[in-house]
Amino acid sequence: MSQEQKNIIELSDFKSDLLAPQEYGHDGTKFTCKVKFSVGVNIETEILDAVIYTTYQPILKLNMFDNAKIITDDKYHSDFNTSFNKFKYDNSTKTLTINGNSSKLGNYKVEISEHI
Repeated sequence: MSQEQKNIIELSDFKSDLLAPQEYGHDGTKFTCKVKFSVGVNIETEILDAVIYTTYQPILKLNMFDNAKIITDDKYHSDFNTSFNKFKYDNSTKTLTINGNSSKLGNYKVEISEHI
């Protein structure tokens, strides 16, 4: 099984465990989440809305435009594609962890859990 296929399963498991999901468009699931972004020694946490799209190319998008004051698009990534990152869902803590590397940030880790 490819890493992308594993990522899709992890994202799907996370989505299935959401307690207060809302339909968003024809293929999206919107929810409020606690986001913890770690880049090197910098760690920032904020409550944001997010949308999971599961058709064609599964992706998780953070909405940084409405409420973001700390985790903003100019400093961090807002889209997490199953093709380019490593997703891992911890069922016991209900946390989705995304590890990635980019020219903008270097190595980074994002931990996302539903916030109700």
